Amino acid sequence: MAQIYSHTPGKWRASVSIPDPMKKNRRMTKVFDSEAAAETWAKKQELLIRRGVSVETLSMTFGDALTRYANEVVPVRKPKQRAQVASPVTIDKAQKRLYRIARYPIGQIQLRDLTANDLMDYRDCRLLEHVALKGQTSRMVSPGAVRREMGEIGSVLTYCVQRWRLLAISPMRGVKPPDANPPRTTAPTMDQVAAFVEALGFIEGREPESTPQWAGLFLALTDELGTRAHELWGMPKDQPLFESHGCLMVADQSKTGTRKLRLTDRAARLWRLLLRASAKQSPDGQLWPHVYATYFYHFRKQSRRLGLDYLTVHDFRAGTVTRIGSTPGWTPLQLAAFMGHGVAMLGRYFRADAADFPPLPPATRQGALGAA
Repeated sequence: MAQIYSHTPGKWRASVSIPDPMKKNRRMTKVFDSEAAAETWAKKQELLIRRGVSVETLSMTFGDALTRYANEVVPVRKPKQRAQVASPVTIDKAQKRLYRIARYPIGQIQLRDLTANDLMDYRDCRLLEHVALKGQTSRMVSPGAVRREMGEIGSVLTYCVQRWRLLAISPMRGVKPPDANPPRTTAPTMDQVAAFVEALGFIEGREPESTPQWAGLFLALTDELGTRAHELWGMPKDQPLFESHGCLMVADQSKTGTRKLRLTDRAARLWRLLLRASAKQSPDGQLWPHVYATYFYHFRKQSRRLGLDYLTVHDFRAGTVTRIGSTPGWTPLQLAAFMGHGVAMLGRYFRADAADFPPLPPATRQGALGAA
């Protein structure tokens, strides 16, 4: 039964009894500015209790749900893929993102009181927020970052509805994510890749000793393999390297499952160099002796020094796709299998203009004009 009484001058407290077999006389209270608001809230809580809403839902904030999802679900979601990749980078990013959202005012809202308007307010505020960059001026949060956050929030609320049974309907319904970032059009050239590797002090054929040299080897392999940077960092030492159809292959993992990467002669040399150096400097079973953020730091440092700070590590993957795709003899299906993407996704990574393609042979050009 609900009780409404004066709390302080101009304030009213509503108190609702919660049926809890583990605890006797458990009550939920809240202070309001008017008696009418207190009565409305109390009636709503009593209705929820009659509908069988759990005690956990009545006392849980949205921040509690985010934290629980980060601790219980993120480390084990998509278990088959997690067992293959075994990379803590993606898990840490998702957990940190959820912890950060929980610290915002939206995290203090009771889960049962969360509405679509609250989610839209959070989205709009994040799009106007600035983040400080080390050594640079601040910049606004990108729409892509907010889209990822809204995606995680949607996953949490869906889990609250379908698995935890804490909500009847997800408040995410009707909440539109921000528009995606404009597509990137830049891809590093081979000269720019060589400039990065040289600036980091890595010399091919010599085992890396300093941290910048390890970052140079990491960048060179990322570019030569065309793999995602966190995939390369998360590979174990016993990653199989074998002969197949006259070429070296390495089993790799990606978002789409296990695939094989065709190794060029240079990539095979770099890979064997990595294994030799890793055996000496990383005896604990890790392929790389440093955390991923260390190599990213040195990349950003040299990109500013070289005047190439508009490039990202992921642009090197696009550079590999562009170079291979511009080579005669490759079909879109072959390139998609090589990169571990669907054919439709190649357009995001292939960043070349028609003027960049090699000229067609005279016979082919003449046949194309004749057919037209």
